[in-house]
Amino acid sequence: MECLYCGYEFENRNKCPACGANVFIMKKIYNCSARLYNKGLEQALNNDFYNAAVSLRNSIAFNKQNIEARNLLGLVYYHTGRLADAVKQWIISANFKNEDNTALDYINAFQQNIRDFERLNEAVKLYNYAIKFLKQKNDDVAVIRLKKAIDVNPNFVEARNLLALCYLKKSKKNKALALAEKTLEIDSCNPVALKFVREINLILDTGKKKKKKKKKDVNTNNFEPTFYPKPRVSFLSRLVFAIVGAFCATAVMGVLIIPATYNAQNEKYRELEQNYQQLEKSYTDYLSETKTKIENLESENQQMKGVVDEYNKTVDASKKTENLTDAQKLFDEGNSVEAAKIIAAIDISNADESIVNQYNELKKKVYLSACEKLFEQGNNYFDNQDFENAKNSFNMCITFGDDSADLKYSAYYQLGKIALGQNDNEAAKNYFTEVKNNHPSANMKGYADNYLKTLQ
Repeated sequence: MECLYCGYEFENRNKCPACGANVFIMKKIYNCSARLYNKGLEQALNNDFYNAAVSLRNSIAFNKQNIEARNLLGLVYYHTGRLADAVKQWIISANFKNEDNTALDYINAFQQNIRDFERLNEAVKLYNYAIKFLKQKNDDVAVIRLKKAIDVNPNFVEARNLLALCYLKKSKKNKALALAEKTLEIDSCNPVALKFVREINLILDTGKKKKKKKKKDVNTNNFEPTFYPKPRVSFLSRLVFAIVGAFCATAVMGVLIIPATYNAQNEKYRELEQNYQQLEKSYTDYLSETKTKIENLESENQQMKGVVDEYNKTVDASKKTENLTDAQKLFDEGNSVEAAKIIAAIDISNADESIVNQYNELKKKVYLSACEKLFEQGNNYFDNQDFENAKNSFNMCITFGDDSADLKYSAYYQLGKIALGQNDNEAAKNYFTEVKNNHPSANMKGYADNYLKTLQ
């Protein structure tokens, strides 16, 4: 462990060997952080990402420099569709430890696969649009947006939960149940999905029991009667029996059947009303919670963007400074041509003023030296009739000859002579025209003009 007071690293002691500070309590705190990290790791391996995130956040609360916990928390967030939270944790981790840290690999992967991450971010935008449409009572469009978000990122747990809630609101319990169960396959102990599964199963089980009971009562009443011989009675007796029977049937319906049916309907209505109010409350609570999460995500996204921009700016400045240092070293060793190639590859747009000044100062002397060497090298190749290498050297001389017009346009002159020797008259005209128009020496302009006249 590292001493909080002096930064000295040591193990298995209650006092720091360097400063003598008592680190017993700090050691206990670090141990708590490590235990919570182990717990979070075990939960993540069991696909319990919700509780894994809770354990890892608690681990970081005990020890904010627990790099392993931060990196794992970022992976948990990434797996459940929370891309901004994931990158934020990795950037904080990289700031604590900028070497031998897997967070740097994650950030590099993020930068190299930016299109894939933009696609995942599109799922978050669709999710936000869905919430907007739900607030406007436009549930159908919200469902379409949520389906698209899930298609883009199948592991987007919050989008799945919100879509399941929309299905519940539309009384599509089976679809909501299937979606919640699929969510639990991704995050096995997600509390929102668990609540949906429990409540939907309760509603479905209650409906099955009532249906079964009703079916049983109907079967009992439809019994097969025992046959008895009909007694012979007069027509008047039959009429009296019919009137009395109709009166008794009406009385039975009024006293027993109709009130019982009315009470059953009232009970069912009250149950449905209670379930609807419960789901409505869950829907309202979830929207409120989601709105808060969105506001937090937007705020964290802005913070993360600032941190990423600052990080990229620092890395870019460090790389440019390193390249300038390498170029200076090569120049000091006499290899000005390689130094010029390095400087030519440096982009100083958006660079700090100090880097720009260093770049301009080094570029001027390196380019001049490289231009002289390349012109001399080209002439040696030309004298040995190695025209291809001569052309390469003269072209590079032109590239680095902005501060040396004499050498630059003399290289054009030599290229014109090479083109003329290779019967490329059109190229030769272009080269000699450059010399005639731009060479600082009047003699060289005259030589070029003579060649142009012979080519007409």
